[in-house]
Amino acid sequence: MDEIQRRHAERMGELSDEMGETRRALAETHRELTETLVVVSGIQRRQAAVQRSQAEWLEALQKSEELHRERMALFDQKMLEIEEKLNAMIGVVDGMQQKPPAPPAA
Repeated sequence: MDEIQRRHAERMGELSDEMGETRRALAETHRELTETLVVVSGIQRRQAAVQRSQAEWLEALQKSEELHRERMALFDQKMLEIEEKLNAMIGVVDGMQQKPPAPPAA
């Protein structure tokens, strides 16, 4: 019976050692997971900030593009008006030039 008790005590000691190693491994894994969660949380926070910044930039770009289109339409209209006025002035100047006298009738 002493032999059985001794073996039982040895096995219990081995199991106790194994449980201690398992607890240490679990504690280390828990620590690593906690650190990973902190890192992932930081990454998500920064990514959200980047996405907000990009959304604001895109909105500003779209507004700028719309303003550019409006100004170009106004510019095109003014260029057409200038072209019409220039063509009218060319017609007036052409009419003001002295035409050479007609040759005398023979």
